[in-house]
Amino acid sequence: MTANHPGAAGVGALVRRRRQELGWSQADLAARLGITRQALITIERGRSLPQLGLARALADHLGLSLDDLTAPLAVAAPAPWQWVGPEPVVPGPVYWALREGRLLLVPAGADPAGTAAADAWWDPVRHRLSPLPGAARPDRVLWLAGCDPHAGLLSRFLQEHLPGLDRVRVFPWGSRIALAALSRGAVDAAGSHLYDPVRGVYNPPALLEELAGGPVQRIRYCRWEAGLVGAATPETVRWWGVREPGSEARALFERRVGRPPVPVYEFGDHWSLAAFVRRQPGAAGVTVGSLAPALDLPFTAWAEESFDWVIPAADAGRPWAQALAEVLAGAAWRRTVRQLRHVDWSPAGDPA
Repeated sequence: MTANHPGAAGVGALVRRRRQELGWSQADLAARLGITRQALITIERGRSLPQLGLARALADHLGLSLDDLTAPLAVAAPAPWQWVGPEPVVPGPVYWALREGRLLLVPAGADPAGTAAADAWWDPVRHRLSPLPGAARPDRVLWLAGCDPHAGLLSRFLQEHLPGLDRVRVFPWGSRIALAALSRGAVDAAGSHLYDPVRGVYNPPALLEELAGGPVQRIRYCRWEAGLVGAATPETVRWWGVREPGSEARALFERRVGRPPVPVYEFGDHWSLAAFVRRQPGAAGVTVGSLAPALDLPFTAWAEESFDWVIPAADAGRPWAQALAEVLAGAAWRRTVRQLRHVDWSPAGDPA
């Protein structure tokens, strides 16, 4: 990858100096890394920066920490940063986005897709943020938060419709957590399928506006079945897998099961929950029905829920909001997702 970062020359000089201290030729180190000598030369000359996986391998072979290797890239944050959630106490990759002069940070470990596309490396000891190769421009990032396990597909479609953006990320947070983030301006859109037992409806406007901190617009997404995966009946369950408090899946579990006399394990996304049920004999969970066929799990529907994307009313005219509605109403999206079972996509893209 071509490097325009002013710290690239420092990284290259560090690699070259450490290689020479170890008595290795360029060919020796390149062979250990599984890359060409020419690729190593471009790194040492500061003309390219290694991607995260190669950077980790370089650090390991050179006897450095990743913090040491990326130290020449360290820059002052372009704006005062703010963590979405607790500040990590261990080093690791993070995602970033610029919102109203604030650099917002989320640990990449919070994303089940992994750390490959992280934007920066966080050093809690030195309180330092170092951009990583391939980092998105923080002012060209769209953040969505919602628990739909198939929302990664949506991010791909949105990215195609919004070529001016570097990244579209979706965090798998439950409805209340997502709406709370929306109320703080930490995400651009929040996915919700909250049930109001008093009104007997999903996503009542008054509840959404209360949780989102002001007027909102809903964009219809789908109606899906949620319920029991794994054991045939709740009485036969030996372990439960559930979502975190604040999620509608957790609320459904508590309405139907209450406090079971067996161990209960929490998961931060539906895929991890369903995978736990699949590999653990006697386990069951409450999740989205569309995952059951994918993992060959039995499924019993307990509820049909309406899932909407919620955005601030003031953002309804923004290009990304219009693109979201257009993608969901488009033939390409519907053609892609129509074979998912236990989901009705007919409402997708309609304003509520």
